[in-house]
Amino acid sequence: MIYEPHALVWILMPETIQGLWKQRLRWAMGGAQVLLKNLDVCIRPRQRRLWLLMAEVFLTLIWAYAVLILVVFWMINFTLWGAAIHHYDLPLLPESSGLVLGITCMIQFAVSLWLDSQYDRGLGRNYYWLIWYPFVFWIIIVLTTIIAFPKVLMRSAGQRARWVSPDRGI
Repeated sequence: MIYEPHALVWILMPETIQGLWKQRLRWAMGGAQVLLKNLDVCIRPRQRRLWLLMAEVFLTLIWAYAVLILVVFWMINFTLWGAAIHHYDLPLLPESSGLVLGITCMIQFAVSLWLDSQYDRGLGRNYYWLIWYPFVFWIIIVLTTIIAFPKVLMRSAGQRARWVSPDRGI
């Protein structure tokens, strides 16, 4: 969150997909840099308070590459044998548990739109598109994590990170 006193505006996140992509890529690269720089924390008992943080970054990396491997195996299987012989659903599409999550998400969105309707008129017209936000956000997180780790590995040891402020829509 950034507070700009001259505009009296709280900015939570970028307003464009490109801005969100740049922000998530920057954060994923930061997480990868933290993981690689502090791997020795895991063998120091005095640093045990940081173990959960390191585990979260490491599990996020494993999760992203597991999704990539799953999609690649699905593509290979679909390409070699085709949909005519076997019916394989894309592993990213929700099934019964995903349906429950989607319905829960839609209920939460409906309540938030109802609460905000007194301040912003016409929010209900965007209700259909709201369910796609978590899906797109998760895909962006997976892709930026997959891209960020090799970028950090290929970066020179002494090279400093350069940050360019993303488009905030203002």
